[in-house]
Amino acid sequence: MGVRGGHAGHRAVKQTPRTHEKSNRLCGRLVGEWVAVVIVALTLTLACLAAIQVTDADEIDTSQVIVQPGDNLWSLAVENPVPELSVAETCNLIKRINGMETSSLNAGEVIDVPIAQESGWTVVSR
Repeated sequence: MGVRGGHAGHRAVKQTPRTHEKSNRLCGRLVGEWVAVVIVALTLTLACLAAIQVTDADEIDTSQVIVQPGDNLWSLAVENPVPELSVAETCNLIKRINGMETSSLNAGEVIDVPIAQESGWTVVSR
């Protein structure tokens, strides 16, 4: 027995505007759910990376430096470079090590800077 316009055993379904609308809503919902999953995964990844960086800052050997007139965080980061970190990243590391919320320094203030060792860190300059 033949079926017109379709395969044997399958009924051709005419899509009405209502079924087409349902299909679009389902597709939109699935895309929305996938976007949410990707956002959650990225958020968790970034949170883990931030936790690792904080842990690393806690495990770094440091040396105390007395802030001199004219010193700023940038100049201290340049004088005390950390291999594989930019000067800006070194500034952020010094801020984390010292629990600083801002970048401002005062002459006479004592702060900790990373000690560089032969195993990968360069020597502290002061």
